[in-house]
Amino acid sequence: MVPWCGRGGASPDAPAPLFLGLFIVPTIESIVREPALNFGVIDPAARPGARYNAPAGDAGTRSFRTPAPLKHKPHILGRHTVARSRLFRVDAVDLEFGNGARRNFEQLVASGEGGVVVIPVTGKGEVVLIEEYALGTNEYELGFVKGLIDHGESARDAALRELREETGLAARRLELLDEVTLMPAYSNFRSSLFVALDLYDDPLEGDEPEPLEQVRWPLERIEHLHADSRITDARTRLALFLLTRHLRRASRLPDGEA
Repeated sequence: MVPWCGRGGASPDAPAPLFLGLFIVPTIESIVREPALNFGVIDPAARPGARYNAPAGDAGTRSFRTPAPLKHKPHILGRHTVARSRLFRVDAVDLEFGNGARRNFEQLVASGEGGVVVIPVTGKGEVVLIEEYALGTNEYELGFVKGLIDHGESARDAALRELREETGLAARRLELLDEVTLMPAYSNFRSSLFVALDLYDDPLEGDEPEPLEQVRWPLERIEHLHADSRITDARTRLALFLLTRHLRRASRLPDGEA
């Protein structure tokens, strides 16, 4: 196990913060369409657009109503590129809404096929995280394996490649947890979130400018990662919740652990 040597991070033995159960879990739970809370969240078993609505006084009963007709999407009057870089371009888009209102929006258009986030889980019951410099925050951030999908690659192939490049590990099993968007009001970028299991050594040279530090964290203490100040990426926080739910359903975590 790699020793813990974080810069101001939480210790695996630190007490779990009270706000974890009061705020983070129910908030993310509503995002991933769990029907435990009466937020009118989408139920994946229902037809597209249907909403879950718990009857008054009976939050545990499923009840579906016929959704109101969906609004027509705004009409795109015009689009032109105002800036371009190696990874992104910025388009100005003229829209006309159904009520006649016209607005100009800017869209950050990602090149390529999106990205992947991979959660490696070892046979010793540990998750493998990477400490890597993030220019956006100008800090070393703690997170899971991640990277872009190359042209012609599938998300699964990209996940396996990035896993080998960033950790030196390969996976015999790769399971998709979810696909999410980032800033959907402004960007078309999507990330596929995977859990990698049955790991073995199989390094592949990558393009990182410096060696990446690995942090191996025990699954039974995974709830404490939410308190680590180096984890600010929303995808990492969501991945932690999805992993916990995934492992509990597979009976790899006791009910008391989060």
